[in-house]
Amino acid sequence: METTLCLRGNNLTLTNRLLFFFLATLACVLLSFSIGLFGIARIYLHGQAKEQLEAALNTLIAMVEIKEDRVEFESHDRILTIGTQAFENHLFWFVQDDAGRVVSRSSKSEYSNQLADDLEEGGATRGPTLTYVNGQAWLVETRSVQPLNPASPRMKSRAAIDGLENEFPSLLLTAAVPLKYVQLALWQLAATLLLLTAGLLMVFGAIGGIVCRRAIRPLRQITGIVRRMTSANLYERLSPLGSKDELDDLVQSFNGLLDRLEVSFEQQKQFTGDASHQLRTPLTVIRGQAEVALRRDRTAEDYRETLLKIQRKAEYLEQITESLLFLARADADVADPQIESIDLRHWLPEYLASRSNQDRVNDIIFKCELLTPALVVSHPALLGELLGIILDNAIDYSNSGTLIRIQLYRENDTLLIGIDDQGIGIDPADLQRVFAPFFRSSAALKRNKSGVGLGLSIAHRIANSLGIKILAQRKVDQGSIFVLMLRRRDASSVPSAFVENRKNGNPNGQDQHDA
Repeated sequence: METTLCLRGNNLTLTNRLLFFFLATLACVLLSFSIGLFGIARIYLHGQAKEQLEAALNTLIAMVEIKEDRVEFESHDRILTIGTQAFENHLFWFVQDDAGRVVSRSSKSEYSNQLADDLEEGGATRGPTLTYVNGQAWLVETRSVQPLNPASPRMKSRAAIDGLENEFPSLLLTAAVPLKYVQLALWQLAATLLLLTAGLLMVFGAIGGIVCRRAIRPLRQITGIVRRMTSANLYERLSPLGSKDELDDLVQSFNGLLDRLEVSFEQQKQFTGDASHQLRTPLTVIRGQAEVALRRDRTAEDYRETLLKIQRKAEYLEQITESLLFLARADADVADPQIESIDLRHWLPEYLASRSNQDRVNDIIFKCELLTPALVVSHPALLGELLGIILDNAIDYSNSGTLIRIQLYRENDTLLIGIDDQGIGIDPADLQRVFAPFFRSSAALKRNKSGVGLGLSIAHRIANSLGIKILAQRKVDQGSIFVLMLRRRDASSVPSAFVENRKNGNPNGQDQHDA
C-alpha cells in the first residue's frame, strides 16, 4: 500500500518525492564542493607553472654577469639548476643576443627544436603570457638584460667587442612551460569528482530510500485505517508514536478528528432516530383518525371532533418540522449580520413588557442594580427568541404562582442574564444532555408534560450563533437556573454570585456587584 501525491499532474509517491528532494539537495552540495575543489586545484596548478617559470628565469639571470658597458653569459662555466619540479623535463628556455642570435638554449626539453622558431621572434614581455603553438597552450615569459651603462659608446655594435665571445651588448632571456599537463591533471580531477559524485548519489539514494520508507510508515498506517474506515468501525484509532515530532502530532490530531467524528456521527444517528420517531407518531395519529372517521357515516359533531384532533396533531407536526429545519440550517445562516449595540438595562424591561399578553406575566420579576450601561453587541430579534425559549421552558415546568426571577448583573467584564424558576428542576444526570435534540428529562416525563424536546436545542444553537455561553444548573425539585453569559466565551460553569445569592436566601437573587 503506497501513499501517493499528485505533483504537477504526475503520480509520484511520497517516498520518491522525499527521496528526490534529498538527492537533489545532496547533488547540489556535491556539485558545489566539486566545483570549488576543481577551482582551487586549477589555481594551484597554474600557480605551480608560474613558479616554475619564475624559477627558471631567475636561474638564467643568475648566469649573466652584468658589467658597466656589456653583459657576459657563461653557460659552460655555470650549472643551471631548475630543480625536480613537475615541469622540469618539459621546460624550454633560450638566450638571444641583441642581434637575435641564439646564444644558448635548453637541451633536455623535448620541445627545444619545435618551439625555437616560433618563440625566437618575440620580444620582452611583462609577466607570464599565454601563447598557443601548434594548438598547444604554453606559459611564456621573456626578460631583457642590459649593462649598467647602456649609453656607453663602446656598445654601439657587436663588432665593437673584440675577441670577447661570451660578452654582448644585451641579452634576451626566454622561458616557456607547457600547460597541457596542467589541463590533463584537471581533466583527471574532474572525471574523478564526477564519478565520485555519481557513486555517492547512488549509495545515498539507496540509503535514503530505506530511510524515507521508514519515515512515512505512520502515514501508510493512517492511509490504511482511513481506507478501511466505515460507519461501523469509527472506534478505531492510531497507536501513538511517542516520538513527539510532527508525525506524532499528526497521529494525535487524526485521533482527535476521529473522536469528534464518532461523537458527531452518534449524535446524528440519535437525532435521526428521535426525529423519525417524533414525526412518525403524529402522522400515525392523523392517519388513524382519518381512517376511523371514514369507516362509516358520522355526525357533524364527530367529524368536527376528528378534525380538531387532526388539527392539533398537524400543529404539533408543524412545530417539529420547523424546529428540525432550523437545526438543519448552517451556522452561517442562523446569525443575521444585522447586529447592533444593546443596553441590556433598558432592553430587558422592554422585552418583558412585550410579553405582557402572555400567561403568568405577573410571576416574572426583573432585577438589575447596575448603575452604568450594560452594552453588548448582538441581534435583538435572535436574543429575544433565545430568552423567550428559556422563559417559556420555565413557565411550562413550574407551577402557577411561583416566581420566575430574571437578573442582570456583571462579573468582571462579563454581563450575565440569570433566569431562575422554582419548577420541577433538572436531574444532575441530565445536565449533560439538556441541550440535546428531542431530549426530555425524567422529571418532565413523570409529570406527563407535553413538548417536542427541541426548544433548548434551538436555544443552544442561537446562543452559539450569537457568541453567547448558555449554562444550566439545578437540583431536582428545587427549580432550574439558566445563565446567559455575554462577551466571554471561555466560562465553563454557572457564575458563583447568582447561585450563592440563592443559597443565602435572597428571594430576588440580587447580587452585590455594583457597576
